Amino acid sequence: MAERKFTRALGKPGMAAQVRENVSQAVKATATQVKPRLADPIDFEEFVSKNKVMLNNDPLRELLMYPVDDISHSVVPRVTRTLQSLAAVHLEEDVTNPLVRQCLATYSQDLTTVTHKYLPYSGSYLHLPRLPRVDDLKEQVYEVDTDIEQGDLAILTNGENILKKGYLLKGPESGNEKIFGNFSSKTFKRRFACLRQEVDGTYLLEFHKDERKHDPKGTIVMDFCTQISKNPRRGKCCFELQISECGKSVLLSAESEADLEDWMDKLTRVIHADKPQDESRTEKGLTPPLSNYGTLRGLEHSLNPQLIKYAHETDFSIAQARREDRHQLFTCYPNLPRSESENGSVELRDESLIWPYEEKFGTRFRVLFEGIKFRLQAPLDSGDGPLSQFEPYMTYASLYDVTQGCKVSEDFYFDLNNPMARSLLSKTKKRSDDPKDSSGTSLPLSLAGVPEEWIAHPKQAVMSVTRPHSEVFLVIRIEKVLQGSINQTVEPYLKTMDSKGIQKLQRIIKTCCHRLGDFRMPFGWSARPVFKNSGNLDTESDFSPIYRCEEKRLSEVEFIKMLSDFRKPEKMNKLAFIPGKINVHILPMEVTLPNSLTPALEPVKPFPNPPTHEPTVEVQEFPSNHIDDIHPYVSYCNHLYVYPHFLNYENQKSFSRARNLVCTVELRDSDAEGAAPLRSIYGHPGSGALTVQMSTIVLHHNTWPEWGDEVKILLPHNLTAQHHLLFTFSHVAIEAAKAGKRDVPVETVVGYSWLPLTCKGRIIIEEQMLPVAAHLPAKYLSIEPLGLGKGFAGPEVRWVDSQKSIFRVSMRMVSTVLSADQHLHNFFHSSSSLLPSVISSSGGCAATSPRSSQPMDVETLKNLKALHALEVGTIVAFLPTLINQLLAVLLNSGPDVATNVSRVMVHIIDQVYEAGREDILHSYIKYVMSTSCHGRKTIHEELCHSLAQLLQPSSMDQLITNKILRHSQFFFAFIARSMALHLLTTARIKMVRNERFSEEYQTEVRSVVELVSIHIIQRYKESPVEARAANIALAHFLKRCLSMMDRGYVFGLIKLYLEHFSPGDPIVLHMYKFILLRVVCSHEHFIPLNLPIFNTPHSIDAKKPKLRHGTDEFHLSTDFNSHHFLVGALLSEVRAALGEVVEVQRVAIGVLRDLLAKHAFDDRYLQSAQQGRIACLYFPIVSVLLENVKRLSWPAVPLNSANSASRRMDPRASARARIARSGGGSIDMSTYSSTPSRKGSSRADVSSLTGRGDSSYLALIAGPGGLITHQTNLVNGRSSSSLESEDQAPSATNSDLLEEELEEDVAEEGRNHSRNLSVAFAGESGPVRYDKLCPGEVRDLLLCFLHTLKHVPEPHLVSWWTTLSIEALNHFFTLLQLCLHHFKYSGKRQIVREQAPKRASTLPAKLQPPHLNSRISTATDSYSVSSHEGEGWLKALQEANLATEVGLIVLDALGNFTTHCSDILTSDGAEIIMQQVFSLHLLYLQLGQSESLMKHVFASLRAFINNFPRTLFQGDASLCGSLCFEMLKCCNSKLTNLRHEACAVLYLLMRSNYEFTRRTGINRVHLQVIISVSQLLGEIIGLNNSRFQESMALINSYAASDKAMNNTVFFFSQAAFCHLHIAALMAEYLRHQGEFPEGCHVFSIISDNIPRDESNLRLDAGLVDTVFTMDSLISQLELSGGMVERAERYELLGNLYRILIPIYEARRNYPALVQCYSHLYQAYSRVVEVNASQKRLLGRYYRVAFYGTSYFEDEAGKEYVYKEPKVTSLAEISERLYHQYCDKFGKEPVKMIMDSNFVDADDLESRYAYVQVTHVSPYFPEEERANRQTEFDRNNNINTFMFETPFTQGGKAHGKLEEQWKRRVILKTNYSFPYVKKRIQIIDTEILEMSPIEVAIDEMESRVKELLEIINKKPTDIKKLQLRLQGSISVQVNAGPLAYASTFLDESHSSSYPVNQVLRLKDVYRHFVCTCKEALDLNSQVINSDQYEYQMALESNFSELLQSLSSILNEPLLAAQIAIDSVLKRSSQHYLSMISSPGGASSA
Repeated sequence: MAERKFTRALGKPGMAAQVRENVSQAVKATATQVKPRLADPIDFEEFVSKNKVMLNNDPLRELLMYPVDDISHSVVPRVTRTLQSLAAVHLEEDVTNPLVRQCLATYSQDLTTVTHKYLPYSGSYLHLPRLPRVDDLKEQVYEVDTDIEQGDLAILTNGENILKKGYLLKGPESGNEKIFGNFSSKTFKRRFACLRQEVDGTYLLEFHKDERKHDPKGTIVMDFCTQISKNPRRGKCCFELQISECGKSVLLSAESEADLEDWMDKLTRVIHADKPQDESRTEKGLTPPLSNYGTLRGLEHSLNPQLIKYAHETDFSIAQARREDRHQLFTCYPNLPRSESENGSVELRDESLIWPYEEKFGTRFRVLFEGIKFRLQAPLDSGDGPLSQFEPYMTYASLYDVTQGCKVSEDFYFDLNNPMARSLLSKTKKRSDDPKDSSGTSLPLSLAGVPEEWIAHPKQAVMSVTRPHSEVFLVIRIEKVLQGSINQTVEPYLKTMDSKGIQKLQRIIKTCCHRLGDFRMPFGWSARPVFKNSGNLDTESDFSPIYRCEEKRLSEVEFIKMLSDFRKPEKMNKLAFIPGKINVHILPMEVTLPNSLTPALEPVKPFPNPPTHEPTVEVQEFPSNHIDDIHPYVSYCNHLYVYPHFLNYENQKSFSRARNLVCTVELRDSDAEGAAPLRSIYGHPGSGALTVQMSTIVLHHNTWPEWGDEVKILLPHNLTAQHHLLFTFSHVAIEAAKAGKRDVPVETVVGYSWLPLTCKGRIIIEEQMLPVAAHLPAKYLSIEPLGLGKGFAGPEVRWVDSQKSIFRVSMRMVSTVLSADQHLHNFFHSSSSLLPSVISSSGGCAATSPRSSQPMDVETLKNLKALHALEVGTIVAFLPTLINQLLAVLLNSGPDVATNVSRVMVHIIDQVYEAGREDILHSYIKYVMSTSCHGRKTIHEELCHSLAQLLQPSSMDQLITNKILRHSQFFFAFIARSMALHLLTTARIKMVRNERFSEEYQTEVRSVVELVSIHIIQRYKESPVEARAANIALAHFLKRCLSMMDRGYVFGLIKLYLEHFSPGDPIVLHMYKFILLRVVCSHEHFIPLNLPIFNTPHSIDAKKPKLRHGTDEFHLSTDFNSHHFLVGALLSEVRAALGEVVEVQRVAIGVLRDLLAKHAFDDRYLQSAQQGRIACLYFPIVSVLLENVKRLSWPAVPLNSANSASRRMDPRASARARIARSGGGSIDMSTYSSTPSRKGSSRADVSSLTGRGDSSYLALIAGPGGLITHQTNLVNGRSSSSLESEDQAPSATNSDLLEEELEEDVAEEGRNHSRNLSVAFAGESGPVRYDKLCPGEVRDLLLCFLHTLKHVPEPHLVSWWTTLSIEALNHFFTLLQLCLHHFKYSGKRQIVREQAPKRASTLPAKLQPPHLNSRISTATDSYSVSSHEGEGWLKALQEANLATEVGLIVLDALGNFTTHCSDILTSDGAEIIMQQVFSLHLLYLQLGQSESLMKHVFASLRAFINNFPRTLFQGDASLCGSLCFEMLKCCNSKLTNLRHEACAVLYLLMRSNYEFTRRTGINRVHLQVIISVSQLLGEIIGLNNSRFQESMALINSYAASDKAMNNTVFFFSQAAFCHLHIAALMAEYLRHQGEFPEGCHVFSIISDNIPRDESNLRLDAGLVDTVFTMDSLISQLELSGGMVERAERYELLGNLYRILIPIYEARRNYPALVQCYSHLYQAYSRVVEVNASQKRLLGRYYRVAFYGTSYFEDEAGKEYVYKEPKVTSLAEISERLYHQYCDKFGKEPVKMIMDSNFVDADDLESRYAYVQVTHVSPYFPEEERANRQTEFDRNNNINTFMFETPFTQGGKAHGKLEEQWKRRVILKTNYSFPYVKKRIQIIDTEILEMSPIEVAIDEMESRVKELLEIINKKPTDIKKLQLRLQGSISVQVNAGPLAYASTFLDESHSSSYPVNQVLRLKDVYRHFVCTCKEALDLNSQVINSDQYEYQMALESNFSELLQSLSSILNEPLLAAQIAIDSVLKRSSQHYLSMISSPGGASSA
């Protein structure tokens, strides 16, 4: 591998990276930077107060005034699901439990919200309410994206650009209604119409005789059509075209109604297509009056609509046009991050996504229990009734989770019994109906008024599963009335029974129901999974078979085991099943059904009463222990589930009968004798909603029963020590009952057991093993064990089985007001004494009267500290209640308590955060936290004081400090909400800000801010997470303070924070600083906070008197930073960051960029005036960029760029661009304004840096040449190499090449700066640097610059321009050039390739760029892009629009500068500025822009040409040459519109050159065009194509339609000869070089003009640099051939190829020869065609004479021959010249001489300008006339012309024939036509006068000549033949021949004339008669049968003519007469035969 130049210079190959690292470390160790001084903010509140009137009167006061409705609060009543809030109901009662009381207060507390009205605007631009969509961008057309040339595409798709063609009936152009009377008349012709578009955009409606289009019949230019309308009066398919100029109308008729509509549509669109856009602006009153000056003079009289549009252009209208269809820069910027993860945003949780607490449910579904059907069925009453169940079943369902191994829902009892079965149970007496029970009704209070029967038999439930999966089962258990053992009762269901057996069974069932109806026994069960494997609800599966219950497998654990085998058939088949089927439907829960009930039987909204639907009961899901499933409680619920598991009576000796055991559960609040149980147990169907007791099932003959029942109890909210559960155990005599023994009791009590619900005030829910007493003594709760086996205290009791614990019971509590956590219970009980006795409904304390804080005892403090031991689940569940209590304690205790309360809050917040449940903290702060207060204490004051204490550096508890920092966002949020509520509830929000908060509180806040800032600085290494979190929290806190506190005070806090940072800090600290600036600057009222008030003028006219007062507003002065503190601080920090490492630069620039994007997208500031005021705030960024302009790198041009080859820059323009770029550099701000700045000595700074080892690294930096290379950029002690400034490392080859180029650039820069560049020198703004910024950061900076430049008001910008020096202005325009380069569009394909996944970097690990993976990505979530290619196309769309918008912004700046600062441009020494302005215009053309942008670029160029012609046409010709070069390149563009615009500019450049030289010529443009063409040919840019030829034709079209300049511009022929002259110039050049000996003289075979003009080379600037080659000559000759053909001068191609073919033959270029001869074949074929058709019109000629020295000066008295296109009439050219000179001299002095008589200049008045126009025709002597037979011969190489003027001797123009004389004037011109000019001066005049007889001879000879031409022409033109015949032989039509004969040949007169002339005239008449006879014979041969009568009339007229002439000439013309008679005779017979025969012809 070749040795790199950099390493070669160091002498250490491959050590470049190491050297850069050494340099980095050395600079880091020794370089010093100056810390930027922060300006003190103004007293904001005082300023606002003093200037209140000025602010209110400002037209943009919404930008200045802070909205008064910014903050508000609202109290929203808590919304509950149920009809009423039980918490509110119970809160009105006497609640003794402090925890319950606080819970009830919290659940009934209304929600308080603080609303920041403009909060949606307080984040980044990503959070704005409305963002523009990228989809709204328009597709831009670029040449680089054009696959097929647009011109070729039009030809391929539309042939000749034809819009429509077809036949129409065409009437004459007249307004005479009589003509339209009859369509059948001959005045209407059927014509083939063709609507097409010319290359210049003009639409033409052409008419032809037929489809072949060989015979044109007229053309209508649609630009002059004003409207189209139907004319139904003349026909249903008739329509009319109105012509604007002359008021004419053309009537047309389509062939059908459909065709009519199509024609109308097409023509209407064409008429409106060419209306210039300026009309709309004119209508709006935006365009000032026309100013016809310079290039625009006379354009309004053009026939071309494009030129007419240019006539309306002014600088104002051009600027207005640029303002249309604009886009936001940031919408188009693809590198703008589209998500928070990309832009470094640190926004807090979106408040719109924070919801109040609500009840959380899992996946809810509805279960509809429809029926259970067993195989065993029978009639209930008799054998004749319908079959049905004949015994009642007790059924209930619950959910089991096999995965968790537990039951997950309560039991839901439903009733599917039919009424007859249900009646069997109703006859039994319920034990719960004991009349002694007087504890209340069976319905809850909430169901008052609801019929009890409505809820007695529910069948529908709503269940919920938090974690759905396929192992969740719905289990249905079936029980029946106790009858005996399970096997015994199941047996009848398994076998077939006869009627007797059934009847016996029915009797047994009735007996059991009557005697044992209160007791149940297990029967069967069934199950099914609830969810599919996917977790979706399974609504299709069926239940399993009904399995028989097993006595030993009834517990929850056993059921889990069976369900785990549910999907194992081999195990489930072992279970016995009962034939039957369960019909249950599971449906998804979509909406809450009416008449639904909660698990506590609370009515759920909506609940019609009386009920309209069956009850739907929600089944309680048991809470999960998983922290994610625990949510804060929001409503009242207080249930206890009791599970009696088993009773071991196997060893008891107390009772003789204790086998069929049942357990009855009661809740009692007293143990006194006779105490009654509470009605608080939820009953089963039919037993009431609430009952007093509940019994378990009975297992037959089982002394150790395992029941598995669930008893649901509604707990009282006031639990006391007397509340307990009483368990009563009984023996059931089953057999005696079945036998009907009345003397044997059915139920016998065999024991008691009890369980107190609380212990030390805390509820007990742990599993218990209890002893059983044989009897129940009074005061049994007082029985307590004495310990050590010494018995029990209390009343005597007899225990079963020796006091062993033989009864097992467990409980599950579902309560939102009680907790089993002892620490929580203790804290609420101990802290309740400190709080006021009355709790307000808002959840806080009711500050009834100020009182001193209660002292906290040791026990209370102990309990407070014990809260650290709370489980996180308890914290989450009781979070609102707990924090409310803590805040109440904080406000109602002494100062010593605050610290401990704060510590507990820190712990709670940390626990919640670590559990991932910070969302509940946000919800608490937003909705629950209220303005709890005590006396004058407030939460924000107490919290600030506590935090300041805890954060003191002297604090030894680093753990608590870290937690505070990590969770500081919550503490600051507590403080901010408390501040807001305090202001709103106390009405202090209406006070002035500096009076809202006390001085003490502001001191505390300042202390907290300073302490947090110190901790951030000190802990960023050891605690990075905590430091970052604290920094973000502090930022948001300061932002909120700006909305509530004294703004000047908060600015001081921000300054206090920023002063803790210094230049050279670690990167992470810089990141923290800019994070805070990003957050603070995202404040919703950031603009008013910066006081956008400026001293600059409001209008440009007023700038001078106020100019010096506003200079401080243009840069970061102290006054600017003080008045606009936030934006000043941001810009100052960004400015300082440019001196830091690349990561810091990127973050700083990103903050600025994103903030500007937010302002751009903010829908509050979309008006231009608002954006202008905002741009003024950021305008100092322009000065910052000018300071660092030398550091802004130019984008590297890819070596393999496809665009570089096709669009090379003009060498002259490139040189100027390099000169302009070399002028950019680091500039002292003293050059920009009058503000002085300190300048330090660079050498002094260098000496101050010499510490250790500096000589070595300075030598490394300097290198052999003493310069810093671009490959090693010193960035704040780090090496920012070129590798680190790109996302991907370049290849070795490319990097070497780039390195060499960069070194050359650096060397050039070094020559421009004499000071030592090795070390940066310190100044007031920090060190001046010379290292390059990364391209990505350069683009971001330029984007900010462009956005500011786009919106800054013109007066502000112009005022700034006037303060700049020439050098500073030069750098400003350098910035504009950088913008165009950096945002150049590279093409879709290139962008898509760049978006493709890149290979991994191959850099060594130590040299990996630190930001390689941190560069912002452009792939976003907001776009639905599925591939890199899709992302690439999206980016291409943005890049395309971005380049266009950037170009428009730069054009705006150029337009403003050239309009308002033209005095600067034309001042002495400002030539470089003029070159910069011109170079910027050219740069657009060189870089290649979009079609829409180029339209405005060309408009700007037209304005430049018009405003600064002296720059182009005086002095150095290089500017004009560069413009011509670029224009010609654009004329060869693939884009049609681009070519058209370029042609217009090139034409107007020629026009301007002509006007500038006072209409003496266009020599400069002419020569520069020639030079540019040669350069293009030298660059092998093919010009021999249809595009370039079309462009040349378009220029000629512009010239032809420009009435004011038709005497100066090119036509087709002139364009062709211009190219021939260029070729001759090249040939002459090559002759001097010895390459082409013939030189230009070989072109004499084409035109004598060419060697005459080009034999001597004309030298002009730029020609010496031009090199012509034979290839250039060949290309030019080929191009000339195309133009010659376009001019329809096909005959010249032969002579042209006589020059070109020998060259091809010498080169053996046979393919080219084939092409030549093929071209010649086509050309000569066209010659034959046009000669036959005589349709080629090569022009008409007019003599124009000028008189009037005072006006025409040197032109007076001169005569010219003008060549006009095709059939230009005398009236047209006269009108054009008249308007042209009226525009120049005024309308009054211009006089047109309308005759062709001789004019004596002495007889004319000097006060007029006279113009005489005469039609002339080419004149050839007799000897030459024979060689000019064709139309081409008579119009090629002609320089002699003739016109005739009739006169008489008496002075009149016309008289009698014998008096009529004629004057023939023969003119000779200086050059021959065609020529490069349109007019040629007349150099010689010859006058001939003809006598009357000579006039007659001339006239008759002309007639004979015309007849002979028609006779000899093949094929015969019948119409022309008949017209000439009719004019010659029909006496009644034209008496000319007879008149001449009778005047000059009659014997009475002939003697008066010379004999020779009389004889000559007679010979002419003889020839005339013979010629007429021949013509008559020819007509008879070619006519059709319908014209035979017409032929007979002609022959009759001819006979009369012969007779008359014979008598006059007195000659016997008998031979002719006889011949004609015979002819007449035969013809008559023949015609009569044809007419009489049926077939139209005789058969004879």
